[in-house]
Amino acid sequence: MSKCWTTHEVLCYSNKYNRLFERTIHGIIKLAFNNYYLKAKGYMTNTYRLEQKLNDLNNPIWALDKYADFAVLQAYENVEMKELSESLLNKYKLKGIYLKKRFINDPKQENLTELVAGEEAPDEMEVVENDLKFLIKLKERLDVGLFLDHRISREMITDYAKNKSVLNLFAYTGSFSIYAAATGAKSTTTVDLSNNYCTWAQRNFELNGIEANYKGKGHGSPHEIWHEDVFEFIKIAIETHSKYDIIILDPPSFSRNKSKVFNVQNDHEELIRSLQRNLLNPGGFILFSTNLSSFVLSKYIRPGADKMTNKTVPKEFLPFRVHQSFVFYG
Repeated sequence: MSKCWTTHEVLCYSNKYNRLFERTIHGIIKLAFNNYYLKAKGYMTNTYRLEQKLNDLNNPIWALDKYADFAVLQAYENVEMKELSESLLNKYKLKGIYLKKRFINDPKQENLTELVAGEEAPDEMEVVENDLKFLIKLKERLDVGLFLDHRISREMITDYAKNKSVLNLFAYTGSFSIYAAATGAKSTTTVDLSNNYCTWAQRNFELNGIEANYKGKGHGSPHEIWHEDVFEFIKIAIETHSKYDIIILDPPSFSRNKSKVFNVQNDHEELIRSLQRNLLNPGGFILFSTNLSSFVLSKYIRPGADKMTNKTVPKEFLPFRVHQSFVFYG
């Protein structure tokens, strides 16, 4: 039997406070991660997963994600969605629903998005997550600008980022950096190969009243955006003896550029070891995540890692394991 999971509001985690690990810096980090809850302090959030239907393997057939007054219906199988879309539009009182055809493998992502119910959304719109604003584009590619499954991971970072240096690799539109900067990070460095995403990240900073140094804007700001290949950036950081207290590492499952092919399963061990050895400050940590469903952490780095998947996947996604996450320490 397939299962249907629904969420009408942002759900919270609440676990008993446990002082087991308080005595070491690694333990303090473990303590907060292992007992984290989404803080109920009246923070505004209007973007999250509303509902999903899973198959017998707990993988989604479809999922409905809310972005303010609109929603995206993620289709993972080629099933009829028109009638379902109209029903969901009325159920959740949405203005419009866009269908994303994720069952089609098209690198160009052409004709994979269509309006299936209600009215058309603006070309760009703002959503709010924990009082922070993010620019969203529902009509273009499959991914709209904010990965909703990392809401808790982003919130966790705020427990540590104040007065810390934060490096965000494969940063997409910079959401982790926004959280860190808004918390009072000493500095953030946001790195992505796409100029489009770097510009998008800069606009996200601006939406939240934070200057970011990119392409002549925000000169002198401690929040820098680098339009650069991540592996080239790492070489530069090593050569300049740059060090960071927190490193966010959420790489694609597979990527290719002119000089390198990256496969997260094959290459994660070398990448994480390099970051630990060369860029991570003592007492700091790397938050690593991947959405590759078949991913298995290398046995050679597993003893030094804390698996955080059960803590970082938002409850409205469960039992679908949308990502895996791990923490590595300096």
